[in-house]
Amino acid sequence: MAGFDIGYNFQNYRRGWSLRLQPNFIAIRNNSKSGTYGTGYYMEFKWRTQYANLPMLVRYTITDGKIRPFAEIGASWNVWRHSSVGGSGLDCRDGGCYPFEIKRTDANFEGNRFNALAGAGVQIDMGKVTIPITVRVLDNLKKRESVLDPGTGSEYKLPKVRMVQVTTGVAF
Repeated sequence: MAGFDIGYNFQNYRRGWSLRLQPNFIAIRNNSKSGTYGTGYYMEFKWRTQYANLPMLVRYTITDGKIRPFAEIGASWNVWRHSSVGGSGLDCRDGGCYPFEIKRTDANFEGNRFNALAGAGVQIDMGKVTIPITVRVLDNLKKRESVLDPGTGSEYKLPKVRMVQVTTGVAF
């Protein structure tokens, strides 16, 4: 994850209310295997997902010392997403063995692109630089959806996405 923070302080620079815009880019890679190689069922998958997000937050900084705790609340809009999955393997059932291969790319969102978020953190003043450390909870506002598994033909529900995010950086 990489991003930056643009802030507007409604009160004192070090304490009080501020509005934060924090555009960021997230890249996720995941390789998974299912089954045992050389048996009647074995699959390998490579997942790649990239997001561009635009979180907007209202932050309240509690104190104005060298260590400044804060609380924040806001929403994040997923501006862009690109995901791909590639997989191959062998599935032996119903009296035969069938090779399996999938290549799928998806650049479109279905449903809601918004996440609610709330967090708390601390800004540590180190002279000309400040180091913010934040712990956030993001909750996808989209309802759960069902997906058909092409390998088995069965339908299953995707879990609602809830994520804990720890961020840090350097502010000049």
